[in-house]
Amino acid sequence: MLIGYRNERLKRVCNSEEHARKHLPDEVHVRTLFRRLKEISAFDSFYEIPSDKPFRRHKLKGKRKGEWGITIRGGWRICIVPAGEYEMDDSRHPLLSTVRSIIVTDIIDYHGG
Repeated sequence: MLIGYRNERLKRVCNSEEHARKHLPDEVHVRTLFRRLKEISAFDSFYEIPSDKPFRRHKLKGKRKGEWGITIRGGWRICIVPAGEYEMDDSRHPLLSTVRSIIVTDIIDYHGG
């Protein structure tokens, strides 16, 4: 799967351990972040990202409606949205099996932990 980024700063953080260690708190566990991104890139579609441990792909609500969370460690998540061309289901939600690229929108602990 192709991975894009919401902005250049996030792209640098997600592609350079040096930037990640500088800009993210220690509890994010940079090695796990990089492993998770590598694993996500190996999937053919969004649907293949597991909803059980360790990924725990799940839809977000509230201010983050339309995004999905992927577990890094503890309360820290990679927030993503579908990108590129893909089909929609009857409820106008992305048909995840047709999503072949994503945008990383944030690396955050939205639980406030």
